[in-house]
Amino acid sequence: RQTGPLPLRTGSGLVPVPGWDPKRSWQGLADPKEALLAWANPQSGIIATANQKLEKFSGPAVVMNAYASPGRYDRAMQQLEYMTFEGHKVDVEDMKPLQHDLISLPASLTFLPRIKHALRDWEGEKLDRVKALLEWDGGFYHGSEGAQIFVDLYWQVMKQVYDPIFGDGVMHYIRDHTALFGVTQIRFEELVLRADLDSTLAQAWFGDPDLSLADVMAQAAEALWGDQAWAKKQQASEEEQGDETQGPKSAGLYSDKALVLKNVIFRGKPKFPGLQLGLDAGPVPLRGWYNTLHQQSTREPPSEHRLHVHGPVWRAVGDMSTEGLQTALAGGQSGRRFSSYYLSDFVRFFTGNYKRLSSKPREQQQVLNEA
Repeated sequence: RQTGPLPLRTGSGLVPVPGWDPKRSWQGLADPKEALLAWANPQSGIIATANQKLEKFSGPAVVMNAYASPGRYDRAMQQLEYMTFEGHKVDVEDMKPLQHDLISLPASLTFLPRIKHALRDWEGEKLDRVKALLEWDGGFYHGSEGAQIFVDLYWQVMKQVYDPIFGDGVMHYIRDHTALFGVTQIRFEELVLRADLDSTLAQAWFGDPDLSLADVMAQAAEALWGDQAWAKKQQASEEEQGDETQGPKSAGLYSDKALVLKNVIFRGKPKFPGLQLGLDAGPVPLRGWYNTLHQQSTREPPSEHRLHVHGPVWRAVGDMSTEGLQTALAGGQSGRRFSSYYLSDFVRFFTGNYKRLSSKPREQQQVLNEA
């Protein structure tokens, strides 16, 4: 069920309004039974949510403004329906892999077919540059070249569609320095997908009523990996390698992202030897990205001079018919550096393992001692 108090007020609640205006005041709270959605025992035997729009369910008005793409929900349902096929009883061990799933259905089912159509005429050396993308299965695994090429192409498409409207560099700025795209991503995608089916919208968003999304993707791919663009990148790479003032050599066109978890007190200190002192931990790979069940994103607001990382930091799975809960933290239960619990869950969390918590104090103490 949806939870929390729902104020009765005007407007959507998404934008600021003059709070001093009596017309904007709350008119009490809605009755949860009348206004909030609840459902029980669906015919499928499965209940799943992933911040998606809940329009499939009947009942009271569904209150959701900033909903996410249905991709994560669809992947969860796909896997859960597969697990329960022919009456299989799902257990805790079945559920654990779901929390680490890295397949993006929107990437593999919505965008990849259009990408393959866009690149259908590429051949030879030019085709080799995007071969990993064309063979990609939609999985954002650590070290996946296909995933990195997809990310590059995805952002180039967004830049080509929206920069002429918002201004040069705006899309990359809101991606790297704000949380705006993360909470409105589905709206940006809905517009380009609708424009792919409507010539009037194509005129508005693509600048040409005859352009399809595949055509825009072809232009974006040419801008990234066409012969002229590739020659410029090769030249820039050679110049950078020959210039010692540029610092470390480039990691290449495609690179993996990894993160060092820094102590909250000392993270702002430049050149602080946190790893050597055991205060920091890592580096660890950042897995997932676009509508994957296990997802993450990074941004660096220029005013704060520090990296923001959005991703899971706690996992839990349990069977309500049994005692206990299996959990993992992206660190440990204590903030004290010399406590045995400072990083007690670190390896467990990043290797996909869990510890068992018990409601019985003596049994729980034994679990912590073993951890």
